Amino acid sequence: MSSRDPLIAHVGPDPRSRGGVAHAVEIFAALTSDAYDAIVIPSIGAMRGPWRWLLFPVALARIAALGTRRRPTLVHLHVASRGSFYRKSSCATLCRTLRIPYVTHIHGGGFVQFSQSGNPRRLESVKRMLRGASAVCALSEAWAGALELLSGRTDVFVLPNPVDVPISESSGLGGLHVVFAGHLVHHKGIDVLAAALRQLGDSGARFRVTVAGEGPLKSLLEMGGFGGVDVECVGWLDRPQLDELLGSASIFVLPSRIEGVPLALLEAMSHGLACVATRVGGVGDVITDGATGLLVEADDPSALAAALDRLLQDVALRRSVGAGAREHVRSIHSLDAVRARLFSVYETIGFCSARVVS
Repeated sequence: MSSRDPLIAHVGPDPRSRGGVAHAVEIFAALTSDAYDAIVIPSIGAMRGPWRWLLFPVALARIAALGTRRRPTLVHLHVASRGSFYRKSSCATLCRTLRIPYVTHIHGGGFVQFSQSGNPRRLESVKRMLRGASAVCALSEAWAGALELLSGRTDVFVLPNPVDVPISESSGLGGLHVVFAGHLVHHKGIDVLAAALRQLGDSGARFRVTVAGEGPLKSLLEMGGFGGVDVECVGWLDRPQLDELLGSASIFVLPSRIEGVPLALLEAMSHGLACVATRVGGVGDVITDGATGLLVEADDPSALAAALDRLLQDVALRRSVGAGAREHVRSIHSLDAVRARLFSVYETIGFCSARVVS
């Protein structure tokens, strides 16, 4: 690490944590290190319980220490709703006080609703964080437009979630194996998924479903009553295990009520899986209905069941939308494509590195 090179500090959940944002922080930091000096400052720990919150004051102290360095330094804040926003808002305030430039990168699917549904002070805090940033980044074109309306800026960058595209597509595309991966909570539509699977089971369908994740609604999928639909909950999987699961499946389902551009969906698409997802957040920016997957409305178990049944019955459709999904991710979300966009953001705001190869 040379003191002459720009230093980029990524602030977000500990990359060892579970969840898409933590994994995104890990990948963005790795991409940054290809041309800059990069560090990760965890704002919340990977451990469970109250100890995980103790990393936040440490994060503030580490950001404050950056202000004493005699070198170009940029803080890249990875932001979602609720607690994540309040932590990153404090980090942004500290950066403004110490005149450390920062990037605000919005990951949370419900961030605009969160900003506008609270008291006026919250909305003003959001605007102050966005307007004070050297750059604001969104995961999709739709979210960039929403953030521009929210902040009054006209220069929000689109910086998609990055995916390490596997060399080959899934080996299970000809089979009847459906996968869900994520938190088993209300906003992920777990109750809708359970109702849809029950409808399919009652109609005589026979296929396998693997659910990777944990959460309070896990019991809805463990109670049975799905007829010929074999549902297995396997808990949280580490990265190699999840890659192995996706590499053996044929269909991925994401019935969420709220989303940004979920990494789990992009990873499934990168394996060439046929995906069924709800038309929420930035999902419509990555899935074109009938071409790179199937889209349904949120909170509609019958529509979800019909879309799943359509894919289960039509192997040619599974293969065609899976191939379209894989090509879309390769062109927009691959590591090379996102790295180029990331470096362009940094260079636009004056953080250039001699190691960037044009």
